[in-house]
Amino acid sequence: MAMNLFKTKKEPAKGSSIPRVTKLPDHELVIWMDNLIMQLGASYDVWRDHDELPSEVDKALEALNEVWAELKVRHGGRPNSR
Repeated sequence: MAMNLFKTKKEPAKGSSIPRVTKLPDHELVIWMDNLIMQLGASYDVWRDHDELPSEVDKALEALNEVWAELKVRHGGRPNSR
């Protein structure tokens, strides 16, 4: 029997660790996700094209990851499964 060295155990999905995110109703969470995606793009453009510090990109990524984690837990990673 061959041993699969690269197979990892599937961990249970975890939602956001931020109470404000976990308390949002689904429709507001989706709106937040849309806005954060746009904010990430804008922050990235300012960093890339105007030599700004990457801290705004970091903040946008962290917020986006929190909202995405919560959406995945609520909807199983499927869009529009309400």
